[in-house]
Amino acid sequence: MQQVIDCFKDDSSLQPINISLQLNKSAVLIHRYLKELVSQGVLVKQGLGSHVRYQLSPEQIKIFKQENKTSDKEYEISSQEENHLPYSQVKIMEDNFFKFSASGEIQEGIEWFYTWCKDRKLNPQDKIGDYISIYNHIEKIRNSCGVIDATDAFDSISGDSYFDHIFYADQYKWMDFGRGKLAELTFYAKQSQKLSLINTSVDMIIHKIRCLVGKYKIDHIAIVPPSIHRKNQLLKILKKKLEILELPFLSVVKDFPNDIPVPQKSLKNREQRLENAKKTIIVKEDTIPKNYTILLIDDFVGSGSTLNQTAKKLKDKGAGKIIGFAFVGNTNLTYEVINEI
Repeated sequence: MQQVIDCFKDDSSLQPINISLQLNKSAVLIHRYLKELVSQGVLVKQGLGSHVRYQLSPEQIKIFKQENKTSDKEYEISSQEENHLPYSQVKIMEDNFFKFSASGEIQEGIEWFYTWCKDRKLNPQDKIGDYISIYNHIEKIRNSCGVIDATDAFDSISGDSYFDHIFYADQYKWMDFGRGKLAELTFYAKQSQKLSLINTSVDMIIHKIRCLVGKYKIDHIAIVPPSIHRKNQLLKILKKKLEILELPFLSVVKDFPNDIPVPQKSLKNREQRLENAKKTIIVKEDTIPKNYTILLIDDFVGSGSTLNQTAKKLKDKGAGKIIGFAFVGNTNLTYEVINEI
């Protein structure tokens, strides 16, 4: 619950959704914590229904002020040590550390990394080493197209995999640091429907797709259909930009036979998600030549059920090789990604 309390340091009041997004925790869990903190006198609740907000109690504000007096000096000393960091480390932090605050402010680069550490009472010098270790590990497992090969992990978790290869542009979660840069940007691009964010996210990965198209001699592209209607669909905008490749797109749609759209993120186990994908995804082509190599694209990979079942439907229509690609995913195929989106 301390993480929930820490969210209120820079904001006078917050709604539960702000805290849920900031901490990467489910809304149900956040509401449980908020209720407990109110009962303890740490927070006070204001408003009703969708207008409910929470803020620190006067007593807790006093505690924070006292803590800040003792921690600011330590932070200032740590931030001065930035000048002694090797340029290579500073550049990694400048290029890769990227967060959105609870109020939607972009926080990127090494300066905001120090602030991020300060807010969590962490030693920046220690955490820089941790961050760079994760960065170096991810860079080592990228292939020549700059993507992460998740094929082996996908095969081991999914059982019957219908992919010849599957790649992620980036790892979704960077251990204790939460979402990586691409995941953070793409997550809020989908949530906010802001075109500038969507275009930035797409532009970060489109050169990787072009590389895969050339390396694997892609004949057709297929895109996993969305189950939630959005005014600005991330993958629809990607499809438009991929027209420059002059490759045909296969028609894959999502159809709910009972006219009740059930999004994958609302389903809590792999079996339900598998059933959802089996019964709702339709490949409209009657047949697909066996010598075709298809690039199948999704944005976020959670359990992998939707992506794998879409690949199966393409194989059932006669497709040859299928190469999978997603903006981000975890190589252990945890459900956290879908639950958040």
